[in-house]
Amino acid sequence: MSQLLVVSESEDQLKKLIKECVREVLSEKVPYSGPTENTYKVLTRKQAAKVLGVSANTITKYIKYNQLTASVFGGKYFINEKELIRFVNSNVC
Repeated sequence: MSQLLVVSESEDQLKKLIKECVREVLSEKVPYSGPTENTYKVLTRKQAAKVLGVSANTITKYIKYNQLTASVFGGKYFINEKELIRFVNSNVC
């Protein structure tokens, strides 16, 4: 993992920088050609965990505490990419 030393950034500048970095990581880890009429990629719990850099159990906790919305099919959680982006944006700022 690379390290970044921030010396004289304001809180707003740091928030903006973090948001941009998260969006960049999401675009790299979740290849996506763009929505077509409200269509977004659906991720498994493990895929969402990998994108966020957390464990699958952490994703489950986010879902159970209503911080992240997911659908359940066949006993497995599925997270809409748009929801994952919303979650990231609401927790970065």
